[in-house]
Amino acid sequence: MPIRAKGRVRSMRARQSMVGPMAMLCVTLLLGFGVVGFIVYKTSRPPQRASELGSQDETLMSETLTGSALSGEDVYKTLLKSTVFVLITDGTSSYQPLGGGSGVLVHGPRRLVLTNYHVVTDRSSAIVFFPRYEPNGELISRPKYYKDNIKSFGIKARVVYRDSSKDLALLELPSLPPNVVPIPLATQPAATGSMLYSAGSSGVEYPEFLGTLWRMSSGEVRGRNSQKLTAVSAGQLNTVDAMLLESQKPVNPGDSGGPSVNAAGGLAGLVCALDLSRNTVSFDIDIVEIERFLKRYANEGRWVWNGPRLEFKK
Repeated sequence: MPIRAKGRVRSMRARQSMVGPMAMLCVTLLLGFGVVGFIVYKTSRPPQRASELGSQDETLMSETLTGSALSGEDVYKTLLKSTVFVLITDGTSSYQPLGGGSGVLVHGPRRLVLTNYHVVTDRSSAIVFFPRYEPNGELISRPKYYKDNIKSFGIKARVVYRDSSKDLALLELPSLPPNVVPIPLATQPAATGSMLYSAGSSGVEYPEFLGTLWRMSSGEVRGRNSQKLTAVSAGQLNTVDAMLLESQKPVNPGDSGGPSVNAAGGLAGLVCALDLSRNTVSFDIDIVEIERFLKRYANEGRWVWNGPRLEFKK
């Protein structure tokens, strides 16, 4: 999803590139590959009552983050506990791939994964993969391994909420594998000059499913500002009007929807786009937009959202 301030916009989809005229600042949203469209979607059913969540589930709640800065290596280990590979398929038993990206677990009891709208668009479901490991503890990062084992450990998730104007979507999973942890939310927006870290599925090469999953990138924050961008993909336009977090953290096709965290491991944004016209400046959907989005989801499901810990109360 390269972004150019003016003129030609080249798609970051793996299978093809597209060029289109823009009426305003134009952004091609970062997508591994796939079909992209823009529609309005309404959640199909309200979330589970908080009273139905056992006390043992409270430990799975996303919590605000406090603490000292971590090393880059430790941040990556933290990201692996919550970052997922999102695969869009044709919905048949053959699971023909149509698109892909990344996502991040934000709430344990409700099994909610946050991703970009442009990753799922109007699709009703997606296949989610959490990282898996060899017996010796080494991360399995080969995309083909996950594609070949969709029926074994791919989790079919429902798209329960989306907002194209904020480029955000929520997936609800029927279950979670052991040892996964929801990402904590940052206690405040990322400061200019601070370091950001991301992990995502930028290494996938389709249709062969070659490459490397869960690649990490890092870079300094350049600033935060509200922008109205025109998203261009598959010949369609969609306006994204949101607070964006700008950094020099390199991102690539497939990173869309992946988490951007601060040095303490708190979610500060969601990978969205790349501007090749400005020395590989990247954009994330800012944490303030993420919190508002999650609060709306709770309210529309007739729940009250009690602050950044994402506790849903009746």
